[in-house]
Amino acid sequence: MVVVPALLADDRRDHVARYARGALQAADAIGRIPTPLDEVNAALHLIPPQELFDLGDAPPGLIRRLRRLTGKVKGAFAIRERVIYLDPEQPAPQRRFVHGHEIGHGALPWHPDAYYCDDRHTLDPDTANELEAEASAFSADLLFNLDTFTEQAHASKIGLAPAIELADTFATSRHAAIRRYVEDSPRPAALLVLGRFPVQSAGAPALRILHTLESRSFRHRYGPIEACYPGHLPIGEYPMARDAVKALRGCLATPIITGEVTVDSTSRGKATLDYEIYSNTYLCFILLTPHRRLTVGPSVRAAWNS
Repeated sequence: MVVVPALLADDRRDHVARYARGALQAADAIGRIPTPLDEVNAALHLIPPQELFDLGDAPPGLIRRLRRLTGKVKGAFAIRERVIYLDPEQPAPQRRFVHGHEIGHGALPWHPDAYYCDDRHTLDPDTANELEAEASAFSADLLFNLDTFTEQAHASKIGLAPAIELADTFATSRHAAIRRYVEDSPRPAALLVLGRFPVQSAGAPALRILHTLESRSFRHRYGPIEACYPGHLPIGEYPMARDAVKALRGCLATPIITGEVTVDSTSRGKATLDYEIYSNTYLCFILLTPHRRLTVGPSVRAAWNS
């Protein structure tokens, strides 16, 4: 069984989403794509983001907390001073996610600590720290403008292509768009996120499952996807893992490869699922959906970045 940090419970996600809606309404930003984060920032009376490494006037307590972090710091928030600090060197989609995350610390009233400092560990959407997970959920609600992304992405045939195509529209990473696509899917959908480098498992090369995720409807029908797979997928045993290796190596004619897999250990017993695989060269994403002989809805085709 895959063991990963617990995601926010559904009721906590819904609670955070209500505050995100309030922030978007305050900025008159509902339905405005991509979400104008600077306007949300101003509507919540936060000082415009400062560069993280320009800390001459930063509070001493914030500087002390920054120094205790071992990873590269991506963002920070001084709550009493209402100031957000962002690493100016990170890619624009990541910077937007971090900005939304720090706004979350300021907008969620039960986040009372004096300072928050965030690196790649606290910014991980699967963090075990509930406050950090809430701030990340808040950021996603801002970036994807509540249900706007989901309504657009699921207006077509289910698959990875709609999420990939809409990532640029919403100014997010493809990783974040794929997560949102699965997590908020009104249809049964699950996601396996695999690591880039093969590891040894029982003496054989395998790909490690880093994270799992499923929609509420998938969980209701099949149970959690993490219960269906071991922590590693032996490449010689799972055709899906062999396809993942091809994707990670960039050996595909198109960005997405498809296939079919039988899963023995769902809550309903044996089930046949369709899979789609996409890799950003750092991670591999496997979308799992119920097998369908007939498809419904228009198709969306993914294309390589120019």
